[in-house]
Amino acid sequence: MKKIAVSAALLFGVLGLAGCTGVPVAAPETGEASPNAVEVKNVPAETGAPVVDIPAAKAAAIESGRPEAAWDKNCVAWEMPEADTKGQAWANEMGVAWLDSLDAGCPDAITFPDYYVDSWEPGAPGELTLIVDSAINKIEFSGESGNLNRVAFDFICELYRDKPELSKVVAATDDGKWKETVTRKDLEDREARGFMDLASDADCRI
Repeated sequence: MKKIAVSAALLFGVLGLAGCTGVPVAAPETGEASPNAVEVKNVPAETGAPVVDIPAAKAAAIESGRPEAAWDKNCVAWEMPEADTKGQAWANEMGVAWLDSLDAGCPDAITFPDYYVDSWEPGAPGELTLIVDSAINKIEFSGESGNLNRVAFDFICELYRDKPELSKVVAATDDGKWKETVTRKDLEDREARGFMDLASDADCRI
């Protein structure tokens, strides 16, 4: 799929990790990459933005303990899917709303397991598919359900109130082998059983 670069504001505006409003899950890492470890080269004034040495940034992040599949915490390399169809433009709108709700500039700036999301694409009307790095299956999550289900749940729960048109989220690995689905009805059923309050962001948890 062709992609276009996200705006500088989206790429560089958020440098810290942001978590889902659900139960915090510790990321499987041993440290944080130092922004000072990345060489930033100045470019001519007419371009305005610095050029980041991507290989050096990735190497520094991995050396610090970031997973290779989620190294881009500072959002220097991630690109928004190109909105070349009406459906993809809608999917991008949902993706940006999700990132904004977490004060994140890209998926890697979120916590485990959501930082394994690579991209998104539209399905049937009201349905969104998250493309997730298959490395997510190498990490054991001790929650109520598996990693992919958690990713789909986190996404639709974050947008439940603001994006009622989003009816279903599918989290699928990029190798096509695994997928999990969470719908608005799943959330409402969970609320009916007394497990969550959809009026509260703090209850986006499983």
